[in-house]
Amino acid sequence: MKTLVFFNDPVVVQLEDIKTCRLFTNCLAYRLIERNSDQEGSETKNYYALNLPLDKTDPYAPLAPILIRLTPSQTGDPDLLQAMGQFNYEGHDIRAQNRNPQDPRTIDYARVKKALQEARQRIGDEQGKTPGSLLEIEETALRGMDPESSDAKALRNLLGQRYWLRTQQERLLMPLRRSNRQIDKDLGTVLWLMFQDEIRSLNVNIQQKTMYYAQ
Repeated sequence: MKTLVFFNDPVVVQLEDIKTCRLFTNCLAYRLIERNSDQEGSETKNYYALNLPLDKTDPYAPLAPILIRLTPSQTGDPDLLQAMGQFNYEGHDIRAQNRNPQDPRTIDYARVKKALQEARQRIGDEQGKTPGSLLEIEETALRGMDPESSDAKALRNLLGQRYWLRTQQERLLMPLRRSNRQIDKDLGTVLWLMFQDEIRSLNVNIQQKTMYYAQ
């Protein structure tokens, strides 16, 4: 007999725009969305923010780095679910009144996707140098490749991304899943499953890269 699982309504609402929800999850995984802190007198105030790096797509009009706050500053833990809602549906810095294309505090989702692609490449390359435990077929494939070949570099990048996602999955989501609040558990479960989908996609690409060289 199957057990039906019902999530809290505020968590379910986030899933209505599944593409943006996945974008948020990946930004969280690759540290474009992070918990930040400000010191106000003797108090430390915490908040979640989207951090976009310098964008040189147009060399004549580069876009400066920007920090877009997704939650208010507060003592203690900021609300990750609120950050998700601000990113998914409001689409602007929480200090701005509304979405205004002329206001740099409005989220430019195309810029976010570009920054995410660059973060994936950079982190995959870094983590690919020591990508954690590998399957035998993956080790065999790497041994069969020229280390300087594009195939070897691409495979190591994918392995590095997988290793990174696994470590971030534990670091970011286990506290939510162990929370005493059911809404935190629900959010942690949803994000955990999205991480698993990303890891599954990487595994498919890794398998495609390894099949030929592991023969």
